Amino acid sequence: MIKEEGPIHSQEERELEAINYRTLEQFSEARIKVLFGLTIKTLAELLIVVLPELERRREERHANRVGRNRKVMPGDGRPRQVTPVYKVLMTLIYLRHNVSHEGV
Repeated sequence: MIKEEGPIHSQEERELEAINYRTLEQFSEARIKVLFGLTIKTLAELLIVVLPELERRREERHANRVGRNRKVMPGDGRPRQVTPVYKVLMTLIYLRHNVSHEGV
């Protein structure tokens, strides 16, 4: 009888779990391309464009929240558990690796 100790993870899944922003610098350009489907230069350009827009939208949501009675101050809101950089990177990984296998 085989004892189940948890889900079996591939090497790539273990790498994705251990990924953080600092370790991205250690990956080769080919590995970045495999993970995100983008070159390093394109990924950097994407982050430069997307991150300020995500922050702008977050601030707008806080400012326009129904029932808000006081002025919005920097640092308002619940502390982030997942930073915008990680949200973008994980979204790219999800879109890259979890595609539909049906024909379009």
